[in-house]
Amino acid sequence: MSTAIDLENVPSDVLFEHAFDMHYGLELDSDVGATPFGRRVLFTTSGGRFAGSAIEGEILAGGTDWTRVSDDGRAHIDANLVMKTRDGALIHASWLGRMHADLSTLAKIASPETRATIDPGAVYFRVSPLFETAAPAYEWLNTSTFVASARFTEQGISYRVLRVV
Repeated sequence: MSTAIDLENVPSDVLFEHAFDMHYGLELDSDVGATPFGRRVLFTTSGGRFAGSAIEGEILAGGTDWTRVSDDGRAHIDANLVMKTRDGALIHASWLGRMHADLSTLAKIASPETRATIDPGAVYFRVSPLFETAAPAYEWLNTSTFVASARFTEQGISYRVLRVV
């Protein structure tokens, strides 16, 4: 039995294009506490904006951003929100992601005053967004793969969303 793997016809390049930037307000809603799986915290979104060359609009208030933080500063992100384009299309956005930093840095996230002092270079924060929409003009969201990086601001969180092409 051969153990060789034939990669001849597999594309080797992965390219990215800027899809849009987004920002939304983030408010601490509930701190479930230290569970056997890590500290579980719920943030809610208070609305925001997104804009790119092919899409722009608002992020509706009421989304959820669940974070589970382990004792070593590793965090798992699970977020869901609704985006509304300028022409009225609704888009469900969801993502899973990873974040890690030292615990003193992560402790700053809950408070707007301390959140703004977080050095973006001190936090690894990447997510894999998925989008769903019934709007034909935004079908490209249903059929593409995306990655995003994030940073905290006093008002909440900002993402740069890239489409894998």
